[in-house]
Amino acid sequence: MGAPVRDMTLAIWAALAAALVGSAVAGRLGLAGLAPLGRVLRGARSTVLGRSALVICWAWLGWHAFAR
Repeated sequence: MGAPVRDMTLAIWAALAAALVGSAVAGRLGLAGLAPLGRVLRGARSTVLGRSALVICWAWLGWHAFAR
């Protein structure tokens, strides 16, 4: 994997992190009708399907970000 591909990958991860932080701040401030991230995760954890989706997302993130 060359340097340009790595730079693009890091830029995409940075954009995703910025979007997550931005939506969390907007939710905390009540902007754009967004719910705070804690409330969204609490709602997802309240059902079996939501918990399963969170586990799958966490496994995917771990595999792609931390296992390298």
